[in-house]
Amino acid sequence: MYSCTECEKRFSSEGGLFTHVNMHRGKYKCTECGKCCRGGSDLERHRRCHSGEKPFECLICSKRFTDASSLLRHIRRHAEGDGKSAHQCHQCAKHFSSNNCLLTHMNIHKGVYRCTECGKCCGSINDLRRHERSHSGERLFQCSVCGKQFKTSGNLIKHSRIHSGERPYKCHMCDKAFSQTENLSRHISVHMGDKPYRCLVCDKCFNQCGNLRQHERSVHLGDKPYSCSQCNKSFSQSSNLLQHERSVHCSSRL
Repeated sequence: MYSCTECEKRFSSEGGLFTHVNMHRGKYKCTECGKCCRGGSDLERHRRCHSGEKPFECLICSKRFTDASSLLRHIRRHAEGDGKSAHQCHQCAKHFSSNNCLLTHMNIHKGVYRCTECGKCCGSINDLRRHERSHSGERLFQCSVCGKQFKTSGNLIKHSRIHSGERPYKCHMCDKAFSQTENLSRHISVHMGDKPYRCLVCDKCFNQCGNLRQHERSVHLGDKPYSCSQCNKSFSQSSNLLQHERSVHCSSRL
C-alpha cells in the first residue's frame, strides 16, 4: 500500500498516489473557485460546472451532459425502457439522472437563487452569478493572448481554442474534430441524414438553418447583401464574395 504523507490516505498503486498528491500540490487548480483536481481531465470536467458547457449529447433525445459517464448512464436508461428516471420533479414532471440533479432543479421552483434585477430563478449560486453578468456586462475572464474579455470562463475556453487550434470534440463516425460542441452537432446531422429545416416556398430541406437562409436569399428573394468594396458587385453568400475578391481583385494587383 502507498500512503499519502499529507493526509495519510492509502492507495493500492503508486499511480493512484501520484494523481492524489496533485490535489495537495495544487497542480490542477480551478482559477474560478480554487478547487484542486487530480488531473487535467478532472479539471476540464470541473470547469464545466462554472461555464455550463455540456459537450456530450444523446443522439436519441438530444439531451446534453457535462461528461461522458453521465451520457452513458442516460443512454442505458433508453435501452432499459422509456428512458425516464425515478428522480422526477413533482411540480413540472421533468426527470433527472440523480437525486442531486433533482435537488438543484428544485431550487428553481423554490426561488432559492433569485436574480434581484429580473426575478429569474437559478438552480445554483454559480448559475445565478453567471446570469447576473448578463445584466452588469461584467467581463471577468480575459484572454492571455489577445486581451479579449468574456463574461464566463466557458466562453473564454471556447475563444482560446482559436489561438491553440485545439479541437476536443471528435465525431465518432469519421474522427473529424471540432472546437465547439455546436459545430460537432451540426456535423453529426450530416451523417444522420437529418434535414429539419424546410423551405416554405419550394419544400427543399436542409441540415442547417444557415443553409436554409442562404437558399431563401439566393433562390427566392434574389437578395445579395454582400457587396465588393472595390467594384460594388453583390453576392448572396459571403463565400462567393471572398472567392470573387481573391480571383478578380487579387490577380489584378499582380
